[in-house]
Amino acid sequence: MKLKNQKDEYEAKFEEQATKLKNQKDEYETKLADLKKKLKEHETGIQELKEQHKTQLEEQMDQYETQLEEQLNQYQEQLEEERAYKTKLEEQIESMGKNIQSLSSKLANYEFDSLVKPNKRCSCDCSICKGCQKPVF
Repeated sequence: MKLKNQKDEYEAKFEEQATKLKNQKDEYETKLADLKKKLKEHETGIQELKEQHKTQLEEQMDQYETQLEEQLNQYQEQLEEERAYKTKLEEQIESMGKNIQSLSSKLANYEFDSLVKPNKRCSCDCSICKGCQKPVF
């Protein structure tokens, strides 16, 4: 009888421990399921943040690219204006050079003509007067 009581006690303890272990197992499985759910939520949140960040970066890159294109266009327009201005100045310089050559030629012809064919003669009656300082008649 004593053995039977001990057996019953051991079986009761075993059943009690089995119940505790089953309850612990259920509790751990519940915690594991909660942790898996939280992990899934975090992974989803991380993925959403990645997408947001990627979208923001793409928008920033597009804005930066647009700014660079606008600056490039401005620089190209400015360069074209400066080239046109340079061409205009070169044309003016060339025109001035031609005018100077023309004036130099006219001056040389005038000096030659005035030396070879003086309009007035001085008192020394020379044919070529370079200003002998005598009064002209």
